Amino acid sequence: MTEEELMARLYGFEDQARTRLKSDEVSPLREAVTRLFAGQKKPDVIRWMNAAGHLTTRGSQWQTASFDRVIYHPAIAGLAEDPETGELVETGLPHIIEPEEGRRLHAERPEVREREARYDYAFSYGLCDCGECTASLTGARANSSTPGYRCSGCGKVRVAAGLLEDYVGTYVVAQLSRPGARKALLDELERVKKLLPQLRLELGRAQFAVKDLDAQHDNGLIDDAEHDDETAEAKERVKQARARLRFAEQVATAPVESVEDLVQWWNHAPAASKGAVAGLLLKRVTVFKASAQGIRHIEDGRVRLEWRTTAD
Repeated sequence: MTEEELMARLYGFEDQARTRLKSDEVSPLREAVTRLFAGQKKPDVIRWMNAAGHLTTRGSQWQTASFDRVIYHPAIAGLAEDPETGELVETGLPHIIEPEEGRRLHAERPEVREREARYDYAFSYGLCDCGECTASLTGARANSSTPGYRCSGCGKVRVAAGLLEDYVGTYVVAQLSRPGARKALLDELERVKKLLPQLRLELGRAQFAVKDLDAQHDNGLIDDAEHDDETAEAKERVKQARARLRFAEQVATAPVESVEDLVQWWNHAPAASKGAVAGLLLKRVTVFKASAQGIRHIEDGRVRLEWRTTAD
């Protein structure tokens, strides 16, 4: 095998297409992963690889950079990143470790956690829902470094955050360009602010219901089965009430009162502020499944925008 082929080959595989495993490299790589999952520090695992004579494809000793390129590569777990959603999906090709092990390794990368903490989702509080089960979409990277939105219910609908936010933003900017847009936003802002006390009251009542069920159970007024069933329903009401309140609180922060050029403002606004303005204009954004994996755009009919009207 030439030096060029060695450089292109991923450790653990015979060929560049990664269709054949290299038997003498499979066991050391599996052992390295096992050691990491057992809590052994990465530098110690690298030292073990070198001391045991397990060298890189170029015949050199492992360093942190070369080790990371292999151990965090999704292909060793038979995975690849979906270009649209950023999710790690199974390829059907031979793999050295199990797909779930690969997802775990990928999620534990420090840079993945750092990027996840940095990303500011525009639609975090319930504006978007699932076209399959109607549950809310939430910002979630799952096991991928790409920010995305995922159904909090069935989990079947996933979309890259940038794709969805740009798509919705295009239509929001068009609405902001229309005559009277600022007045309409101010009117809606006032309505939402008046709604906040009612939503806080609803959340308080839902939370009290959960505590009351616990008290009834402790006093022997309801049995275990009744307590578990009613508590599950009450906690779901708490979850829904909290989501409605958080969404309304986000919308109530929309800075439209002091902004004259709304379109210019949108182009440079923080994500949370964009989400707030979108919530004033849009009643709901429904997202459906893509027709296939790997689609890098929003297909016609995949996203349905429901605009607010004076009757809402």
